[in-house]
Amino acid sequence: LDLSKEIFEETGTVESGRDLSISYEKLGNIYMAEGRLTEAKEMYLKDLDLSKEIFEETGTVESGRDLSISYEKLGNIYMAEGRLTEAKEMYLKSLELRKAIFEETGTVESGRGLSVSYEKLGEIYQAEGRLTEAKEMYLKDLELSEAIFEETGTVVSYDDLAVSYYKLARTFNDKQYYQKAYEIWAHLSNECPNVAEYKRRRNIVAFILSDR
Repeated sequence: LDLSKEIFEETGTVESGRDLSISYEKLGNIYMAEGRLTEAKEMYLKDLDLSKEIFEETGTVESGRDLSISYEKLGNIYMAEGRLTEAKEMYLKSLELRKAIFEETGTVESGRGLSVSYEKLGEIYQAEGRLTEAKEMYLKDLELSEAIFEETGTVVSYDDLAVSYYKLARTFNDKQYYQKAYEIWAHLSNECPNVAEYKRRRNIVAFILSDR
């Protein structure tokens, strides 16, 4: 961060500004992981200010993506604080940018970013008790996750698909969605035996299904 500040103050270039914003974001991630929400928010706000400036100056896909991430990070802070209105505002701004980027590029990366935005908004609506809107968001997330997995077939996209099924299952207590999530995580835990997280998720869903 210190070096990035010095370079940005000396040059004022877009590249050095982006490097500085990334430093703020990374520190924010550290504070967030430590549960230090005040410090995390401070870093994310500085990241957001720089990301806004760069996007307004350049209007590139990359700068739009960076700004969407900045909004999402702040949304996560507000969500952790229980400030659902502010979190929703951030997530909606992130969603707007990601929609535009996906429409412009159609890349797997932009599709995954958009699916995350739908998921985040689904969580907000679920927390507000607005289950109809939550379902709408989760179904849009699922649609994108299915398309990305069909296109790429990667482990990450398969896990994302399982998460999409699980969100719908948990929200609406739907056995079929639980079963789909279980099958994916069971497969991944067998194919990737060193990845403990897949086994943990498989076991959670197995317990839920056994209790039904």
